[in-house]
Amino acid sequence: MFKGPKDNVLIKSSWKLSYITTFSDFVVPNVATNSYLYYCHILPHEDKDMMGTFVVWNRSTDVDENDLSLILVQVQPNPVQDAVYLFGATTKTSTLRFMTMKRHPIKEMSLPSFAGVIQIDVNVFSEGMLIMDWKTEEGYAVSKVIITQ
Repeated sequence: MFKGPKDNVLIKSSWKLSYITTFSDFVVPNVATNSYLYYCHILPHEDKDMMGTFVVWNRSTDVDENDLSLILVQVQPNPVQDAVYLFGATTKTSTLRFMTMKRHPIKEMSLPSFAGVIQIDVNVFSEGMLIMDWKTEEGYAVSKVIITQ
């Protein structure tokens, strides 16, 4: 029982956790947006750095440091029913991906260059929590959004 690798861990109050593993299978192509996600199931904990992403790459592979830069983005409202507003800026066409919490892709779309706010329709998605992964010329941002009916 429970002999395989675990990806869910209960951490009680005042406990600390270190997760040590070896990554032997690298994503091809090897770019920063092919990242791993960690998160706490308690939504308010996102504000306490208990949700984020990290990238694993083979040291023999060159990674452009600019690909690793995080950009500031704001998503409102959250939770959302029909449309979410992405507050940010990019000088060129960018890519927005929606994924499940297990990083399974649901939808990918191109966004035009903009500065300020852009509306994204989300009424095609089922109720639940999704990850928004936004890659621009300036960097990338990852945010979660809760879809309600």
